[in-house]
Amino acid sequence: MDNTDPTMNETTTSGTDRSARHRLRWALPVTVAAVASSVALMACALPQGGTTADAATTASSKPSATAAPAAASPAATTATPVVRADVASPAPRTITATTAAASASAVPASAVTATTAAASGIVRGKGISPGGLYESEINTMSASGARSVFQDMRSAGVQWVRLDYNYAGNPTGHGGASDQTITQARMAGLNVEVIFGDGTASMPESAGYSAQNGWMTYSVRRLAAGGIHDFEIGNEVNLGWTWAGGHANPAAYAGLLRTVYPIIHQADPQATVLMAGMAPFGRQASGSGPQGNDYNPIDFIRQMYWNGAAGWFDAVNLHPYTYPVMPMTADGGYNLLSVLPDLLAVMRQYGDGSKPIWWTESGMPTGSDGNYPAFSVGQQQETIKELYQIAAQYPQVGPVFLYGWQDDGQDGDFGLYTWSHQRKASFDTFAGIAAQ
Repeated sequence: MDNTDPTMNETTTSGTDRSARHRLRWALPVTVAAVASSVALMACALPQGGTTADAATTASSKPSATAAPAAASPAATTATPVVRADVASPAPRTITATTAAASASAVPASAVTATTAAASGIVRGKGISPGGLYESEINTMSASGARSVFQDMRSAGVQWVRLDYNYAGNPTGHGGASDQTITQARMAGLNVEVIFGDGTASMPESAGYSAQNGWMTYSVRRLAAGGIHDFEIGNEVNLGWTWAGGHANPAAYAGLLRTVYPIIHQADPQATVLMAGMAPFGRQASGSGPQGNDYNPIDFIRQMYWNGAAGWFDAVNLHPYTYPVMPMTADGGYNLLSVLPDLLAVMRQYGDGSKPIWWTESGMPTGSDGNYPAFSVGQQQETIKELYQIAAQYPQVGPVFLYGWQDDGQDGDFGLYTWSHQRKASFDTFAGIAAQ
């Protein structure tokens, strides 16, 4: 998420964007018993003492596919639907990698359960994106301390946690969340979704993403051994600050997806590849072109499709922050939730009408630190309620993540806990939301 004024197309903070410091999938919670075998595998797959480079340096470093190798067609690399074995649920979710040739009217088996859930007002998955600063704090905790944090999330009904996993310059190391942090999240019964970032270079290209040294294949295999199958490619790439040249480039990003999608699916046939979460920015532009260095999220996704991205990702990904208005308030288009039908129309046009849509960040700041506008905890509570009410109306939306778990006094205070670890009233609001 950025500090963009919805009435302007300029960043209102002095170059300090929250998405540079922070970093979830569609399923039911994983029980400790269900993850015991996968955690044992992870203990072997994740060597002790893995690197823990600071996440703050990595989220804005994304490569492109300007030098992408020729890739096989989506049909050749897309596996038949598989059932996630690591998820304990009364109705297992079927994962389908939709291609450009898929029928817009086709509804995967998973959508049947989702439709029932939508009719009953139940959200398909609750998650937390703790943010890079708090993630770094968890990295410094003991194993029991880290697990306690994740168990607390589970007590609030959280099923997913979104963590960083960043290229750190060698084929077997990584930055972002430490191995211990990842393992303890799984031991607490959480599904883990990782954001692949790069701590060595910005977009458009980097050694990690171009797979020149096998880092991505190695990383996907070791994460899959621990029951982690959900991989997000970059973060908020519709904003120019994430690119080396300072200009968002949907064509290059489409090329990046064509590069990494077959690599990931070959390393893990059960993988779900998410596009980067798209940040709110401006309103849709005539011709879907850039607005300065940035793109409206729907315009960026439309441009991705124009440049051949169909079939090279398994889920659309949004960051539907709506402040200063509430999620149910239409404001002419900056509020992405008020124009979701526009996005769905674009997806249907390219055969993706039933493709899952994840919301991997959203929320409302309650502090002015980091140059954010401060809203009341009551407004934060209303935002949470409306966000999940809207999500429950769309069968393909979920999981839905809140940004922030605990305030850090530097980043807008989006958390459900204060900096001194006192629960806000918004914790109970979030905990009271039913999710499947």
